[in-house]
Amino acid sequence: MVFLKTGTVVCIIVGSKDSVIKWTDGFIPNKEAKQICITKCSNIKKHWKFNGLIETEIINHKCLTKDDILIGGREKSLLNNKNISKTLPDNDWIVNIVEEPVTFFDKRKNSWVIYKNKNITFPGGKRDNFNETPYDTIRRELYEETGIYDDNLTCICGNKNCYGKNRCVSWKSKNNVPIWIFISRLN
Repeated sequence: MVFLKTGTVVCIIVGSKDSVIKWTDGFIPNKEAKQICITKCSNIKKHWKFNGLIETEIINHKCLTKDDILIGGREKSLLNNKNISKTLPDNDWIVNIVEEPVTFFDKRKNSWVIYKNKNITFPGGKRDNFNETPYDTIRRELYEETGIYDDNLTCICGNKNCYGKNRCVSWKSKNNVPIWIFISRLN
């Protein structure tokens, strides 16, 4: 199979509450991510089957505040994948980017859509071109969205570098776009 699209990458940062809070110390708010939050895995797993609000702890100047935030559809689908959910113990915590409420034009519905709630997503994004490896892409995207360099990334296909070969694709979207999923397991 040959992909006609460069694909996207996603990073799941997971660990104990203390380790994920320590990881977020390097977070730099920016235009893509003004806030970052942590959520207990069991909390996300309870709500991934519907578009429910989940309780998260938003990290703001080293102060944790609780908030109810929607989890994104892509994130719910990824967490529902058996290869991913088995790597996320219920008592572990996940780092998420907080997106502000948005209004956008949905071409499928041919109308404007308003999301009134904040939404959490995993850090990630699109490959710039076919020459950029998924590993290089996730490192770049993670830095762009959080200001943090993380060398502790492993593709769930088992290959740390994951060179973008078809056999290494972690998952495909509804539109057959390849998605490589990386995990950063913190101690």
